[in-house]
Amino acid sequence: MEKYCKKVAVIFLVVILSIYWISVMCVVLGEVDISYQGFAIDSKNNLYIGCNSGVIKNYNEKNLIGTISAQTSRGYDFTILENDNIYIDCGDRAHYIDLNGNVLETITKDIPKFTDLRPSSKEFISKDGTIYRLENAFGRVKIVKYSNTQKKIIYEMPLFDFFMKVIVSYGTVLFMIAVTLLVWKNRRQSEDG
Repeated sequence: MEKYCKKVAVIFLVVILSIYWISVMCVVLGEVDISYQGFAIDSKNNLYIGCNSGVIKNYNEKNLIGTISAQTSRGYDFTILENDNIYIDCGDRAHYIDLNGNVLETITKDIPKFTDLRPSSKEFISKDGTIYRLENAFGRVKIVKYSNTQKKIIYEMPLFDFFMKVIVSYGTVLFMIAVTLLVWKNRRQSEDG
């Protein structure tokens, strides 16, 4: 019976580790987005979401209509200015790009800070005064449009991305606990043996 239990435990571990590895690879390769670099709305009410994979995704009525390179592979902040140009703050440089992704200007000195242009990456106020907020419901991100007394969800993190986020987040914690327990067990065995 003990041999059978060990086999089941090994199979269970292999399956869990495989799911965890697939989830991590989906995140690393940019197939899913588990964190966001902010969002903005253009004059035509199209939504732009900065993703951790170095792209800005463009949505119209919850439908993905295109992607734009964020001109960096690390963290960045961005906003859409009144002239519908996108401003991307990469820390050591900044870019002005049009809505098609064409770089209009790159700045490396005296960079205007993102916080000077927009105080928060979790809220955006459009030209007409409509407020949009990035909200988080148990880790599942959504963007909500507030106009007059109405509240409308204009974007919600896809379920698949959310599940990958949960698997990667909890899987990492469980992996760290498992490694700690294994090290502790091996130390006890070496001290006893």
